[in-house]
Amino acid sequence: MQQLKHRSVVTIIHYNTCTYRLTAAEKEARLKEMMADAEWRDDQRAKNVARYEEEQRREDEEYTKNASKNDDFIA
Repeated sequence: MQQLKHRSVVTIIHYNTCTYRLTAAEKEARLKEMMADAEWRDDQRAKNVARYEEEQRREDEEYTKNASKNDDFIA
């Protein structure tokens, strides 16, 4: 592992990859991006849950509607 000084940021070179410590501005930008992604994912999750609940409600209604028709068949 080799360390190099580069623009006042420590760069670490390890196995053909290059990583470096983030500046405060870069950390803040990444945090904002992650927060936006998390908010988007929460919205998607809420929409999916609502869609699945509606689908389940429709299936339950159809089942109860068809259950009364099937009672005569079995008897």
